[in-house]
Amino acid sequence: VLRSKTSYMADSIVGSGSLIKDGAGTLTIDLKNKLTGGRILKSGRIYLEKADSANVFGDKLRIENGTVSVNTLNNSSPSRYARIRVPIEIPAGATAKIEMGRYSYFYGNVSGDGDLELSTAGDRTFVCAKKDAGTAMNFKGFNGNLVVSKCASSGVTPGYYALYFSTNKTFRATSMSFTTLADSILAKNTVDSTFWNKKVTLKAGAGLTSISGTRCYGIGELNAENDESFLGGYGAGSSTSPIIYWMFGMSNTDVVFPGTIKDVSGAAKNLVGLIKTGTGKYTFTSTKSYASTSLGVLVDQGSFLVNIPVTTPATTTALGRAKTNGVIMKIRTGATGGGNGRLTGAVLVDSLATLQVGYDGIGQIDLADTLSGTIASPLKVHHNGKVIMKVASKTNHDLITGNNTVTFKGGTLLVEGTSDVSLNVGDTVRLLTYKKAGTTKDSISLQTEGLPTGLKYTLKGDTLKTVTSTVVKDANNVPLVSVLTGGDSIKVTTTITEYRINLIVGVISGVNNVISNRVSVYPSLTSGVINIDSKDADITKVDIFNINGQQVMTQAIGARSAVLHLDKLSSGLYYTRVTIGNKVETHKVLLK
Repeated sequence: VLRSKTSYMADSIVGSGSLIKDGAGTLTIDLKNKLTGGRILKSGRIYLEKADSANVFGDKLRIENGTVSVNTLNNSSPSRYARIRVPIEIPAGATAKIEMGRYSYFYGNVSGDGDLELSTAGDRTFVCAKKDAGTAMNFKGFNGNLVVSKCASSGVTPGYYALYFSTNKTFRATSMSFTTLADSILAKNTVDSTFWNKKVTLKAGAGLTSISGTRCYGIGELNAENDESFLGGYGAGSSTSPIIYWMFGMSNTDVVFPGTIKDVSGAAKNLVGLIKTGTGKYTFTSTKSYASTSLGVLVDQGSFLVNIPVTTPATTTALGRAKTNGVIMKIRTGATGGGNGRLTGAVLVDSLATLQVGYDGIGQIDLADTLSGTIASPLKVHHNGKVIMKVASKTNHDLITGNNTVTFKGGTLLVEGTSDVSLNVGDTVRLLTYKKAGTTKDSISLQTEGLPTGLKYTLKGDTLKTVTSTVVKDANNVPLVSVLTGGDSIKVTTTITEYRINLIVGVISGVNNVISNRVSVYPSLTSGVINIDSKDADITKVDIFNINGQQVMTQAIGARSAVLHLDKLSSGLYYTRVTIGNKVETHKVLLK
């Protein structure tokens, strides 16, 4: 322990050399450091004991390993905020940890190729700019990774643990309804780019918040340790005016992010939104984003998916509950969004953008508000937008469910078959269900890929209706008598409770759909016996359909040739569907 012997901070260390701390112990110091060589920490811990100590580090601080701990007292006076304001160097291979008090400023220049862990003891650890002087932090010479962690301190009970980002830049895009985000945002100087090309990892229990205003912070790669890590909005109260965005993905990497969108105000007040940029894929997996303060995600570039089963728990929503403009996901031209989970708010798919249903397999997107039921969650696909859904069978397929409308405006629904897809004539695959009717002029362009060939695929809408019967009564609440039955007069009401869009599997009529000319079915006019030969591979099975598309016969083969007897069938036109592996050929046969 090195302290001033007389009055507080009256003594100093002076000279042209450096103060070097080595060994596993802790050095507590409150002497003013005037050494021009600064301080070097090789190992162990340096503890800045007083919140308002003058500079104890000298002209610079080099951390080769170990921890610098800056006053962790529960002191809320801005004049006594602990400060680190000297240049910090972290050499390659080094890991530097700096523990900051609940009320502190970190605004020195950081350089070097090593990694930096900033550990916060509360909810007022300012980073990037000094709040009371606007002093900008400079990370341009820092090429390492930034880790944000929680530093629990005795006697300190903050509402949460987070770095409190500060910037003097006002973000110009104030809602998810804007349409020109990608037009040189950085050139407009509206995004704080301190960590634009840096990797930031949030450890368990730690997060990021921001000062007030409309702010956006760019992060090259954003990672989280678990669902206790979080992204928050305004970090100093419950105002509804600050709007905070976190923009990430500029490093073009793929990341699975288990962190949570958190309402740090605890009062559903602080607004927070996400912007995905860069070519990589981000997958959000937290089941704890209950906040009703979400501005959703703008998928500007690359891919952004959620992967949260809609069944566990029933109240889970992937990105929080949409606030203000009601949009939970907007997918811009060239980008892909979607995944597997519940989204509470509108999903907008721009022209040439893609909504992908499912995540590494069959999945579901549930557009619903399972908490209050008050947030409308429509799906709006613009002209030339695309929705991709996978089908394995009529009972195993992607599904979109919604509590509002579904509109395509001429957009495309691409239905892809899985590697083991199995569909038959007459199958109905329910792809979308929703609660409110859309425009009668809406149109969907169907595309298929990887589905069994030789079949006809069409989209058809239908409805689920409920019928209720009530007794008709007069003004005195007496049941009226029916003149037809002599009993109570009954009023029957039919209500549409669900709208559906189905994929219908049928036969291609009027054509001999031979796709490879490697299968022969003969004779085409028969009294009851047909021969089937394959030139290249064993025939898996043969299905026979009548002219109405009804399956009337099926037979497993397992060889390159087969003889089928149709003498039990009525005379007429039939379709013979020959399956070889995952390929199908359809031939016409006329039975006399």
